[in-house]
Amino acid sequence: MSKIESGKEELKEKPWDIYTSCDNLLQFFEPDIRQKNQTLNYSVNIQHNMILTDSLKIREIYVNLMSNAIKYTDAGGTISFSLEEIEREEGVSDYKGIIQDTGIGISKDYLPHIFESFSRQRTSSESGVIGTGLGMPIVKKLVDLMHGTISIESEEGKGTTVVVNLPHRYIIEEQEVKKVNDKEIDLTGKHILLVEDNDLNAEIAQTLLEDKGIKVTWAKDGLEAVMMVKENAMDCFDCILMDIQMPRMNGFEACKVIRSLPDDRNKLPIIALTANAFEEDRKDCLDAGMSEHVSKPIEIQSLLQTIESVLKKGAINLDGVR
Repeated sequence: MSKIESGKEELKEKPWDIYTSCDNLLQFFEPDIRQKNQTLNYSVNIQHNMILTDSLKIREIYVNLMSNAIKYTDAGGTISFSLEEIEREEGVSDYKGIIQDTGIGISKDYLPHIFESFSRQRTSSESGVIGTGLGMPIVKKLVDLMHGTISIESEEGKGTTVVVNLPHRYIIEEQEVKKVNDKEIDLTGKHILLVEDNDLNAEIAQTLLEDKGIKVTWAKDGLEAVMMVKENAMDCFDCILMDIQMPRMNGFEACKVIRSLPDDRNKLPIIALTANAFEEDRKDCLDAGMSEHVSKPIEIQSLLQTIESVLKKGAINLDGVR
């Protein structure tokens, strides 16, 4: 938030398929929705799916809003997500996303303060306080940075509706769309060590990668990953996909151990998998010895591009790794 307020956080716009990304986002939350026996309503009405945007920031917005909707809606409730394109002028459209839930709602006294840092609504659940008070202020800062608007309507006991309106330039040139959307990446036969403590997340990632002809070995935490790297031949794995937050040994700790190994195993490419989507998070991963950083929820095309990129670079340079 301080980087955004000081003007140090910038938009890094690249071509992005918003339609496919919405599908990926909802697949990411499907296990949580299923676990709470909630109903998901989903609709998309857009004419131009390929847009120019900062995909990390827009995903941060929707991940936060969907997380709130699921978290604060009881079992058996309903979550609705819709996206509509409203053309503003030639080449630019407003993309209006609506996240609606039948959850606990927000009191009329707290609603005007929801975007204030560290403000929290007191409720009767758990310890009496829900959340850290940072999620919605960050969302608001990101929406403002992207020159959009956000509004919230809510009533205690009757749910919440959040409307996010973001302007985006869209791509209509067939050649540009094809370059982004249809790039063929062949990683057939590559062997990936997937380090992920969540069983369902690991299963989804493994399925996506194996569908592309990639061999996947799964480690449930950093400690298990380190043991696998030590016990297998140096050329066993082509790359490691490393979750950051894990029990026993987290991703940073595991990376540090691997980088300290006495042979070429210490040069194995390691890609961080994390929900933290800001540029400083990527820098932290690189400073820790990671080869690259990919944010969750995983977009398979983006992940494949990253894997291809780090494999082309080959062995990493350990100079300056702290």
